[in-house]
Amino acid sequence: VPGVIPDAPEIQVSTAVSIAWPTDASGFILQSSRDLNEPRTWSNVTATPVVVGENFFVLLPTPEAKTFYQLVRPQGE
Repeated sequence: VPGVIPDAPEIQVSTAVSIAWPTDASGFILQSSRDLNEPRTWSNVTATPVVVGENFFVLLPTPEAKTFYQLVRPQGE
């Protein structure tokens, strides 16, 4: 959706990492990184989001190391 900037994804961590963001933010890709130092390296999360209510939802195994997540819109969209 042009002009839509989603709020930060909602994240819950326990035996798994639960990440959710509004379906209004379609077209965004969830990425992860283990380090925020430059140069930052982000990788696309391969889990396919499912729609639960009004949110996209991804459930991931709890990572062994600290992990950061971001939503990005691919270039040209």
